[in-house]
Amino acid sequence: MSYFVKAVYSKQDITDYTGNPFIEALPKIWDESEVYELLDDSFVISNEELTQPYHIRIHNIQKILDVFLPLNHHFDLQYKISVLIRRGYVGRNPLNAEFTKDINNGIVRFKNNDFKARKYQTIAKTARCLSLIGISGIGKSYTLAKILSGYEQVIFHEKYNLYQVVYLHVECPSKSTKQLCIKILVALDNALGTNYSTILGGKNYNNIATDPLKVKVAQICMIHGVGLLVIDEIQNLSVKGSGGKDEMLNFFVDLENSIGIPIVLVGTPKAMGIINHNFRQARRSSGIGSILWDRFEIGEMWQDFIEQMLYYQWFIKPINYSKELSNLIYHHTQGITDLVVKLLLLSQLFALASKKEYLDLNIIDKTAKKYFKPMDDFLNALRSGNPDLIRQYDDIKPLNIDNAISDLQVLASNIDLKKMREKSKNTKTAKPKISTDIESTKKDSPVVLPDYLLEENACYNDYIQSGLVKDPREFAGIV
Repeated sequence: MSYFVKAVYSKQDITDYTGNPFIEALPKIWDESEVYELLDDSFVISNEELTQPYHIRIHNIQKILDVFLPLNHHFDLQYKISVLIRRGYVGRNPLNAEFTKDINNGIVRFKNNDFKARKYQTIAKTARCLSLIGISGIGKSYTLAKILSGYEQVIFHEKYNLYQVVYLHVECPSKSTKQLCIKILVALDNALGTNYSTILGGKNYNNIATDPLKVKVAQICMIHGVGLLVIDEIQNLSVKGSGGKDEMLNFFVDLENSIGIPIVLVGTPKAMGIINHNFRQARRSSGIGSILWDRFEIGEMWQDFIEQMLYYQWFIKPINYSKELSNLIYHHTQGITDLVVKLLLLSQLFALASKKEYLDLNIIDKTAKKYFKPMDDFLNALRSGNPDLIRQYDDIKPLNIDNAISDLQVLASNIDLKKMREKSKNTKTAKPKISTDIESTKKDSPVVLPDYLLEENACYNDYIQSGLVKDPREFAGIV
C-alpha cells in the first residue's frame, strides 16, 4: 500500500456536506489567507547571498525557478476545485443506501460491459465539469498541482474499511480511449499500491476490448470514491491521426453522468473547439464551465508582478522597476509568466558571465535576443495580435533553457585551463607509479576469492597455483 492517512472527520458548516465521510475527511474549506499560504512559494534572499562568489551565486540564482506568486486567477481556480470535489461527493455518500445501489448498478454494468445497464433506479448525480484553457507557460498544470497538494490523495476510512482517492491527475493520450483507461488504472495503482492495470489490462493491453475496460475503470473509480479526475494536455486530441476523439470525450460524459466523478480538462486554446462542442449539452444544467487564462496585459497587475519578481536578484545593486524596464520585459516575454522567470534567471547568469555585478536594460535585451530565439515565431505571432496566426502556435512547448544555463555557468565560472595547469604543476608532488608487472602482482597484490568459487577441480585452482590468486582458506587456517 502506498502512502495514505487515516480519516479524521470534522464538523461541516454546510448541511449538504454533513454526515458524508468522503467530505468530512477532507480539509476544512480554506479562507483567502490559507489559500495564499498554500500557493505562495516566495522566499527571502539574505545579504550574505548577494556577496557570495560567482560559483555559489550561479546555484542560488536558479532558485528563481521555484518562485510562485499567487495571483487572482489562482484563487478563482482553487474555489472552483474546492466546490467540484465536495459537490461531487454529495451524491456519493457511502453511508446512504443510494451508494449501495450505485455499487450494485456498477456490478451490473461490469458484467454487461454497458454503461447504461442497471439494476436499481438511482438519483441523478451532481458531478460537474470544468475546463481550464490557456497558452503554454502560464502555469495551468503547476497551479493545479499546488492546489491539489493541499489535499491528502488517499484517505483510509478504518471504520468502513474503505480507501478514498481524492484526486487523480493523468495526461491525455493522443491515440485511444483504451490508453486513457490504462493511464487511469496506473494512476490508481500508484496512489493505492494496487495492480489494477495488470489485472484488468493484462500484460498485453491490446488483448482487451475498450468498452469492457471503460466500464471496469468506472467501477473501480466508484468503489474508491475518486473525488476529481484531472485530464491534462487535452489538446492532444487535436493531433492529426489521433482518432477516438469523440469516443474519449463521451467516456468523460459517462463518468460524470453514471458515477458522478467531476472532471477537469486542461489544455491549450487548440482544445477549446473540441471541449465546447462535445460538452455543451452535458454542462448546460450543472457545469461550472470554462476558465480561460490569458497572458498578462500591460497594466497594474503586470507592474505588480514585475516588481515582485525583480526582488529575486543576486546583486548588491539590483535594477529597480521602471516603465522602460517593464516594457522591455513585456516585449521579450509577451506577458507569459514562465518566460519572465526564465529571462530574469538567464539575464543574471549572462551578467556574471560578462563580469558584471548588476543587471541593466542592455544585458536583459541581449539575453533575450540570444536565448529566446527558439520562441521568435511564437512571440512574433503574439505581438501581431492576429488570432489566426496565434492559433498556429497556441500549443508550443515551454522554452527549454537547460543548455543556455549550462553555457552561461561555464562562462560565468571563467575557467582558464592554461592557468589552472600551471598552478597544478607547481603544487603537485610526485606520485608513485602503479606497477603493471605480473611478477609484482603475484607478490604484492594477490586476488582473494570467496570460498564458493574455490570448488574442487575449479579452474581457479590454476590461478592459485600460479600465485595470482590467494587461497582465502589460508586465512581461516584450513590449508
